[in-house]
Order: sequence, then structure tokens, then C-alpha cells
Amino acid sequence: MAEHTDQLDGHGRRLVVRNGRHQARQVLTSSGAIEVVAPRVNGFTVRRQSGKLLIKPSKAALRRIRERLRTEMRALRGANAFAVVKRLNPIIRGWAAYYRTVVSSKIFQALDAYMWKLARGYPSEPTTLV
Repeated sequence: MAEHTDQLDGHGRRLVVRNGRHQARQVLTSSGAIEVVAPRVNGFTVRRQSGKLLIKPSKAALRRIRERLRTEMRALRGANAFAVVKRLNPIIRGWAAYYRTVVSSKIFQALDAYMWKLARGYPSEPTTLV
């Protein structure tokens, strides 16, 4: 496995990725403090709550998609609505398709609210008539 760690695919990404584990942290429970070491999975947060395994999009993944949508909206200022939708639709659909298999309903709602917040700053009509 070590001999393949430097190999790249056509897009410049490594073929072999070692996810590893996050740093250990202390969790206070009714029986005392215990040390928890969670696995690191690209783009996901994995944890156990009430005996159930919860897999969610990570905060870093949410931060990256918000940043990308924000930069795209800023780049599209002054463009018509069709151009904005045409540019953003593949980004949002791809992100949603990647994360739809995990617990992400509330995160999708938060992302929807964020998009509305970005769109409010996008003028649909001029405020003054010339």
C-alpha cells in the first residue's frame, strides 16, 4: 500500500488516501469522563448517539460549499436569473447527491436558507426607474 501513496489520478488527486482518526477528546458521561477517538472520513462526521450511528456532512464540507456558492454568486452579480440558475444548479445538485444518503435534512434546510440570504442581495429589478 505504501508504494501507491504517491500515485495520482487524471485530476491530480491521490489514489490512496489514509483517513486515520481525529484527535482524541474527553466526553463527560454520567459514569465519568471517557476518551473518544472518532474515525476521520472525508466530508463526513461519524458519531454514535443513543445507540444509533449518525453520519452527517462535516462542518468543513458545509463551510466549503457555502464559500463556493458565495463566490459564484458574487461572480454572477449583474447576470440574469437564468445564468445564475444555470451556473449554480450543477453545483448544488452534485453536493446534494453526494450527501443525500446520510443524515442531512437539517443541513439541506440551512443551505437553502443561506441561498435565499445570498439571493436577497441579488437585484431582480432596479430599485429606481430612469
